[in-house]
Amino acid sequence: MKYVAYSFIFWFGVLAFSFQACQSPLKNSSLSEALGRVNRLTYTSPDSAMVLLEDLSQTVRQGTEEQQMYYKLLTIKARDKAYLPHLSDSLIREVVAFYQKGKDRDLQAEAFYYLGRVHVDLQQYARALEEFLRALEVSDEKDYRLRGVIYAQMGTLYLYQDMYEEGLEAHKNSYKYKLLQGNDNEVVFALRDIGRTYTMLQQPDSALYYYTAARDLAASIGNKKMERMVCSELGGYYVDLGDYRKAYECIQSAIQSETQRNKFTTLSIMGRYYEYSHQLDSAGYYYHRLLSSSSPLYLHAAYHGLASIARQRGELSQALAYYDRYMAYADTLREMAQEEAMGKIKSAYDYQQYHLENNALRQESTRQKLLIVFLLLAVLFFGLVLVGYRQYRKRREREAELRYERLQQLQREQQQQGEQQHRQNLQRIEALEHALREARTGNDPAVRELLQSQKDLVEKNNEQIEARQKVRHQAVAALRRSDIYHRFHRLADENGKPGEADWLQLEEAVDAAYERFSTRLRELYPPLRDVELQVCLLVKIDLQPSQVAALILRSRQAVASLRSRLYAKVFGQKGSPDDWDAFLKEL
Repeated sequence: MKYVAYSFIFWFGVLAFSFQACQSPLKNSSLSEALGRVNRLTYTSPDSAMVLLEDLSQTVRQGTEEQQMYYKLLTIKARDKAYLPHLSDSLIREVVAFYQKGKDRDLQAEAFYYLGRVHVDLQQYARALEEFLRALEVSDEKDYRLRGVIYAQMGTLYLYQDMYEEGLEAHKNSYKYKLLQGNDNEVVFALRDIGRTYTMLQQPDSALYYYTAARDLAASIGNKKMERMVCSELGGYYVDLGDYRKAYECIQSAIQSETQRNKFTTLSIMGRYYEYSHQLDSAGYYYHRLLSSSSPLYLHAAYHGLASIARQRGELSQALAYYDRYMAYADTLREMAQEEAMGKIKSAYDYQQYHLENNALRQESTRQKLLIVFLLLAVLFFGLVLVGYRQYRKRREREAELRYERLQQLQREQQQQGEQQHRQNLQRIEALEHALREARTGNDPAVRELLQSQKDLVEKNNEQIEARQKVRHQAVAALRRSDIYHRFHRLADENGKPGEADWLQLEEAVDAAYERFSTRLRELYPPLRDVELQVCLLVKIDLQPSQVAALILRSRQAVASLRSRLYAKVFGQKGSPDDWDAFLKEL
């Protein structure tokens, strides 16, 4: 009655919820709450969760993409919990691709887990293991429920591939997380799996310890169904060990209910137990009941047991008949084993091909990414080059403007100090004297005083020009009489080679004669190289181009090209070597 009441309440809630969903579309928040309830229901009643998901199928189409993907994940989850086989991986791959782009690592880990479960149903075991490992990698360390089932699945797959040590480690990890989860039912499964693994490792003491712990825990929490499940396996193991008393105790507990999913396993164990304990009538009874199974494995065991009993009773013709059926099912099992082995080989081959394809895709993706990165770097590089070039051009233009201003200033200074300015001043003095003569006939003394002052100023300016020219002529004369001047002329005639001290002494002598010649030259063109300065110094002391070429160890053509380049750099326009020499003469 209590079960009926709970069922009525549950289905009434389902119908009410379905009616509400049909009346009007759920809002986003209501839909999210409904999906949350479905998620919780998958763990306790996956069939009911699938009913609710079907009711929500129309409503979820109006939801967000995130809600639609969560709905698809729950659909896969509910089917898996209801032990319905997955026939394709297309839906779960869509879900995985969505959650890989998002930030919800919990749902991403769950999606990887169910992708692994789909691969298990598709018998792609290596790929399933890979997905379980990815799920572990992204899952939260504190998500005990998910990590517990991931390790359990991995353990089962390892055992299926005869990797017993790896399977044992995985099942022990599953046990650890299920203990942390605090779900005793799950802990029973974990203990059972560890015991089962130890039987494969042929370690009976450890196997019996964990099987017994699983049975005792199931009994302590009052879960008779799980207790009978464990007792069924434990009884069979006692039979294999030859401990028939303990096997009988376990089997009696397991056989109390024949509605459990492992009914035929229990019948097989009972038949073996009674056969090995020489209770042939009871053994025959259970073997005959086992014939109602459709599984070749149980039919093979049943006919083997019946043939053995008939032989022991001396019923040879009946024994032969049973033996023929036994051999037929043995052939069937052998074919199934071969198909399973071929399936494992095919799975391994498919996994290898999958990885080869994935590696090829990854390499292609890597090449494309590298190409994109290269193109971006190239664009960035050329952008920086363009910006740098523009900055360089601006700097060069500014330097050219400064050189031009400096050149203009030098030309003005030379003009003010040169003979042309001296002649202009003489002409102005003459004009002022004429103006003074005319002013004396007038009656304005202020005009006469102004004209006289201007005449005095121009005369003083001419005196300064004459004084500077005199000093310069004397300095140039002193330079031409100097030892360093004659040394360079002598070296040029004798094809000698000046030393570093010679060049320094020549620079000082030319600077003294021509008012900081080298300094003013560097101000006009700051990146002036040593060899360029040397050529300018030699031109300044009246050496011919052939002599200059001999002293700096260059060809005449190289010296001519150097002088043309200097002219273009300073004046911003093409010029001949003679143009540069003329400029140097005036500098």
